[in-house]
Amino acid sequence: MFLILIPPPPAAAVNNVADDNSASADNAGYLSDGFIHNKRRKAAHERKKGKPWTEEEHRTFLAGLKKLGKGDWRGISKNFVTTRTPTQVASHAQKYFLRKMHANEKKKRRASLFDMPEIKNNVPQDCQASGETSLPKNNNSENQQQVNNLPAQLINRFPHLCLDAPQFVPPATGSAASAAANLHGIPYAVGVSPNVPILPLVNIGRRGGGVMAMPKSPRSPNAPMAGHPSGIPPSPRTSPSRPILQQLQPSAIAVAASNFEADALELKIGLPQSPQTQNLSSQTSGAIRVKGMKDQPELLILYATQTGNAQDAAERLGREAELRGCVVRLLSMDEYDASSLPREDAVIFVVSTTGQGETPDSMRGFWRFLLQRSLNQSWLKGVPYAVFGLGDSSYQKYNFVAKKLDKRLSDLGASAILERGLGDDQHHSGYEAALDPWMLSLWSSLSDINPMFFPKGIDFMPSSDTLIDQSSIQVAYHNVGKLNSQLTSDLKNMEMQIERARLMSPGKFSHGKKKPDCLLNMIKNQRLSKVGSGKDVRHFEFEFVSSVIEYEVGDVLEVLPSQNPAAVNDFIQRCNLDPESFITISPRNRRKQDPIPTATQMVPIKLKTFIELTMDIASASPRRYFFEVMSYYATAPHEKERLQYFASPEGRDDLYQYNQKERRSVLEVLEDFPSVKMPFDWLVQLVPPLKTRSFSISSSCLAHPNQVHLTVNVVSWTTPYKRNRLGLCSSWLAGLDPEQCVRIPVWFHKGSLPAPSPSLPLILVGPGTGCAPFRGFVEERSMENPSMSTAPVLFFFGCRNEDNDFLYRDFWLSHSKHHGVLSEEKGGGFYVAFSRDQPRKVYVQHKMLEQSQRIWNMLKDGAAVYVAGSSTKMPADVWSTFEEIISKETRVPRESAVRWLRALEKAGKYHVEAWS
Repeated sequence: MFLILIPPPPAAAVNNVADDNSASADNAGYLSDGFIHNKRRKAAHERKKGKPWTEEEHRTFLAGLKKLGKGDWRGISKNFVTTRTPTQVASHAQKYFLRKMHANEKKKRRASLFDMPEIKNNVPQDCQASGETSLPKNNNSENQQQVNNLPAQLINRFPHLCLDAPQFVPPATGSAASAAANLHGIPYAVGVSPNVPILPLVNIGRRGGGVMAMPKSPRSPNAPMAGHPSGIPPSPRTSPSRPILQQLQPSAIAVAASNFEADALELKIGLPQSPQTQNLSSQTSGAIRVKGMKDQPELLILYATQTGNAQDAAERLGREAELRGCVVRLLSMDEYDASSLPREDAVIFVVSTTGQGETPDSMRGFWRFLLQRSLNQSWLKGVPYAVFGLGDSSYQKYNFVAKKLDKRLSDLGASAILERGLGDDQHHSGYEAALDPWMLSLWSSLSDINPMFFPKGIDFMPSSDTLIDQSSIQVAYHNVGKLNSQLTSDLKNMEMQIERARLMSPGKFSHGKKKPDCLLNMIKNQRLSKVGSGKDVRHFEFEFVSSVIEYEVGDVLEVLPSQNPAAVNDFIQRCNLDPESFITISPRNRRKQDPIPTATQMVPIKLKTFIELTMDIASASPRRYFFEVMSYYATAPHEKERLQYFASPEGRDDLYQYNQKERRSVLEVLEDFPSVKMPFDWLVQLVPPLKTRSFSISSSCLAHPNQVHLTVNVVSWTTPYKRNRLGLCSSWLAGLDPEQCVRIPVWFHKGSLPAPSPSLPLILVGPGTGCAPFRGFVEERSMENPSMSTAPVLFFFGCRNEDNDFLYRDFWLSHSKHHGVLSEEKGGGFYVAFSRDQPRKVYVQHKMLEQSQRIWNMLKDGAAVYVAGSSTKMPADVWSTFEEIISKETRVPRESAVRWLRALEKAGKYHVEAWS
């Protein structure tokens, strides 16, 4: 009997939840209750020190405090001021300011709402029904006068210190007072104006009652308080994992009555079950809405997208819900305050999965918030939700983001409205094949939860005449004669032009950067595959012309392609546009969360230039909504009927055959329906955005300091109707002549393959153009080789034929001999699988099995695995081969090998970069 010892896998990556939340953990108690809690917070404050105050700032601050009246200001010493930031000093001073206001309180931080002198002067002692329709006016002007005496410099710099005292207790009049009177028999108190910080309301009312007043739209705070991402700092005894409303004793109601109407507010209160409260018909899930407010619940739709597909699906959900009479709020996850989730009526999440199970960029902050350990299992108790995911089943981690989001929401106590929906790009109808039936089930489930989501029923649809409205964006035309045009060929102006156009565009662009990192000039265009082999693989070399970017091996280069000028001209002519006109584009109804337009966005741009840089009119296929809008502008009856059929659920499959399967472009669709005359603002909204194309960098910055290389397969295919198609970017690059000096805008960003250290042993698997990043790996390690000892590298490459598509043949062979990086003398190896050079097909996984023992020995020594190439079957086959190798060499069951490999992946030593 033999005992086989399997070495433990590399230490799994430490759960980074605590690290991700370290900043928020520090901030959670940073200014709670307006001052430093105890000495244990001192270390956190020391880390937050900023620039010391000047003597003048110190004198001004003390002068302002003295005008508040006599008090105990010993804590505001010169030493404290000069060693803290202004925010810290103001927060520390706020302790004494509140003590002045709550002088009769013996226990600070536990003041009852009704014990505050400002409130006592405005709340009738007898809260029983008295028939009053208004509340007494505020006669307490002492605090207002004290704050008015503060220097303007102090008030402007420390608005949160002043607590907006002039409006601290405004008189209640009109509908707000009537609402208070109608709730007779229930203890209530006057609230604060929208300008007053939430802080006093959060930290009082432990014994008497707890309240919260907030604007109805949007519900999330507009301007978070300093140091608090959520905008509402938790009190010392309030766990961030529980909503404020659930923690406060439910015996008081706030009626906010200043500066805005009662129907613009939502007052959330928790009422004890009593005869008084059981008769309130508007009570729902522990919250009621005061008379005069909107009774219909709101459906929140949050989306996270990388390429725009999830946004399209979310917008369609929003349109369908609004057509049925539902109140909808549609936001990207990076525009939403995640701390407001417990207060939502219902939430729909539409998320895509990028790369190998990665979250979209716009979801990362939201996801980090949900992973906080302070959020317990009841944080989202009672909140209805649903998740729809967009993914590609050819990838190993299909719809991984949607699945993990669904599980996390469930763990936090949220209630699933229905089973999550999973859209698959590999389906012949795309993700809409799953979205259509899922959406119908969603409306039924929402109606079952609360029929008021659809007051007129889920089958209600307005007449066809009212279905089309204005587009969500507007185009403004400008007088060319009054513009100082700088549209020159200068490199800087070219970058500014691209930035300006992409800032105006409503389309979502990857990684959010509008201005290119730099401009490149092609210096080499070499064909690697043999002519007639059925493939056209190119090696491109570029040099920096505007600025030099220091990239790392494994990084990704995004290229903005140029469109065919003839196609652009045809589109402009077909749509009857003036190519020389100057325009600016902006949202028709700007939301509060929308960024303020920059000076760059306000500069008009030529219409033709905008189309060339932002609207993909000749390669991307339009969405179904494009056909729906077209139907309203079609004047020919047969065209209108055909477009309406394409936009209907019954015509989905025929639309797929006509549109997606044939990859018809926007220009081709418009030419097929000549009677359609769509306004330009609708075209700007609906034409797919011109997206950058990503390529793995195939060079090392050490080996080529002023250059960057790419290995590109020129995409071409034939449609079912025998129409030849070419990839926009790859065919454009292949057609460039290095002598033309064409400027190419590019962006650099990190990919899925992190740069390895020289001491890390590597097992590389890269068939076809998957060898591109590993060419850079080998180049970099060869540059490091003379100066330091480097770890061995095993590389498994695959192609069809040795004579036709053995990419970089001389490069690999030179590094596998004479003590090269891939030589056996260095402990490495280079192994090639030619799949079509023999009757039986041989792939990289077969070559890996032949080197089973060497692979296992390197894994035992801490080697990292890097896999790159096509996403169809290769990544899954390579993973399965590693499972077989580990099971074979250690003589353990396959399940144990899978666990070992999973641990290797969690330790950050198994990386995959695949593309379709």
